[in-house]
Amino acid sequence: AIVPRALASFRARWPEVRLRSHIAPISTILRMLREGDAALALALDDRASPDLKAEVLGHAPFVCLMPEGHPLAARDRLTLADLAGETLISYRAGTRPAEEIARAARLAGVELSPTLEIDVSLSALGFVQQGLGVALVDGLLPWSQFAGLALRPVEDAPPLPVALLTNPARPLSQAETAMEAHLRAACADCLRPEP
Repeated sequence: AIVPRALASFRARWPEVRLRSHIAPISTILRMLREGDAALALALDDRASPDLKAEVLGHAPFVCLMPEGHPLAARDRLTLADLAGETLISYRAGTRPAEEIARAARLAGVELSPTLEIDVSLSALGFVQQGLGVALVDGLLPWSQFAGLALRPVEDAPPLPVALLTNPARPLSQAETAMEAHLRAACADCLRPEP
């Protein structure tokens, strides 16, 4: 939801600038920022190391994706307890989203353990469509546009920080500074404010 909106508004103003977008695990993003392969990044993690800057621009909800016709689709909203016992697709251990889910599950007295781990939410799409389980992922993608899916909010799942990551040791170019502004505007349009 965020990056396509930012790229579209940027492209309308600067059509001649070549754009490059990557979807990658946080470890790859951090490496790319350090090595100068990326100037800006959006991540579901605001805990960058001391050499990088992380600024929270808003928060994204967790949602549950399931195949249409799944018994949980009969409910308007879900809780983490509703997902206990389901074959779960969610974030790889050691990532911020996985840690947030684990902490919220402990508080709710629920044990959740993904049987299929992912790094980016988009990869859950095909798995859910193939009936491999239900997915607990961020709500940033326009999930309702994909065939064969039902989407439900998860009430007791915590909001995820959406952070703009930069490397202070590498000053932004004029085009990168403009893109930063477009990313900020897209985040303001798409995200919930600080809880």
